[in-house]
Amino acid sequence: IRQAETTFAEETKYIYYNAQVNFTQQVQLLLAPICFEDSIATIIEKINLTARFIDILIISRVTNNRSVDYSTIKNFVFHVTKDIRSTDLATLKQKLHQQYLHLNFSPEEALQDFALNSFTRKYIKHIIARVTSFIEECSGVAPNYCNYMNNKTKNPFEIEHIITDHFELFTAEYSDPDDFKRWRNRIGALLLLHKSINASLNDSLYEDKLRKYCSNEGNIYT
Repeated sequence: IRQAETTFAEETKYIYYNAQVNFTQQVQLLLAPICFEDSIATIIEKINLTARFIDILIISRVTNNRSVDYSTIKNFVFHVTKDIRSTDLATLKQKLHQQYLHLNFSPEEALQDFALNSFTRKYIKHIIARVTSFIEECSGVAPNYCNYMNNKTKNPFEIEHIITDHFELFTAEYSDPDDFKRWRNRIGALLLLHKSINASLNDSLYEDKLRKYCSNEGNIYT
């Protein structure tokens, strides 16, 4: 589990994803359904099922502006831990499905108002990185999630606003500055670009940005 949290592998990618957004209670939940008699294959299947549930749990909360910090969510995590402890695969699937239903998660509703702010920034970067990687994978390009999330390089990827920050240019589209800001920060109006490219675009208009988006300085999502 510790290796899967720090080294990306397709087989255990959800464990890696959860670690990238610092979900600190992951190990407790992943260990809960494992039994001493389980084979390695069964253990991997159990932890992957649980990791995918954790992934949905994180997204269901943050898209509704709810924290996943330890102090906020510990009671729920302990409840799920007890619920899935020492279960076989069939029971684990059933119990995780029930826990999912209890989340009452409606992505199409949650994403309506999901926008960039100080709380959502790291989660939005994580989601856009995964969307971009998914498109790459489906297009026959090597998925690049790890690079998008790597903040330790000299030129990391940053969140880029497609719409330049000048309300006066968009008075025909938006009723007031607050309406403009709300739409400008929505997840559908954001991309990932290298820090240097993001800085070079600065206040450029969309027509000028598009040249960068569609060049080898962009990515398959841009």
